[in-house]
Amino acid sequence: MNMGYGYLSMPTNINFDTNTVIYQGGVMFEHDQEIVNSLLNDNKDFKRLYEKHDVLKNTVKEANEKNINVDQISLEGLKKEKLILKDRMATIIEDYKHSHA
Repeated sequence: MNMGYGYLSMPTNINFDTNTVIYQGGVMFEHDQEIVNSLLNDNKDFKRLYEKHDVLKNTVKEANEKNINVDQISLEGLKKEKLILKDRMATIIEDYKHSHA
């Protein structure tokens, strides 16, 4: 099933002015929040991954709450993609830590 993510809105919960990134349901990478904020402002790839992860997280949440119709196989695929994105962001954060140590 092709979900066509283009219809989903991008996150509106990223506030660059206050240097706080609130992730629906909590703060993602809470122990590295300063690094995440820096990367969101300075790294286009990280920001793209973060925003795509947020869209997928919202889609999975909507599917779990039965607000959108998604078959189980597609839902598992969305969850896997979300995890892959989070792993890629974690790698970027670790690379940032090593390059700024």
